[in-house]
Amino acid sequence: MLTRLEGRAARGPAPRQSEAAIVLQRPERLVGYDGCGRIAGRYRLDGEALAFEDVTRGESAISSASCGAAAEQAAGFRRALAQTRRHRIVGSHLELLAADGRILARLEVIPLQ
Repeated sequence: MLTRLEGRAARGPAPRQSEAAIVLQRPERLVGYDGCGRIAGRYRLDGEALAFEDVTRGESAISSASCGAAAEQAAGFRRALAQTRRHRIVGSHLELLAADGRILARLEVIPLQ
């Protein structure tokens, strides 16, 4: 679940929407939600190196326009995924880092049941 984006606390979801979150599946597949719509793509993980590829947004019953302020955060989240080059785990959080080490996004790690 997204907790911070671009140095600011993440907003909660828009009405009738889910929290922004990603699930890293094997083999190297990403699925998730950007806060306004479903996202999917691939990722490459090698030690601390992490890159997301071909992340696309799927069809959503609610358009970006009706998503309101959450649409801006959703676009920022997708942008952070595209710019990610490394990661680190801090406690129960996954930090997505740019090539220069800047924190792009922070997500709370929630084990799948």
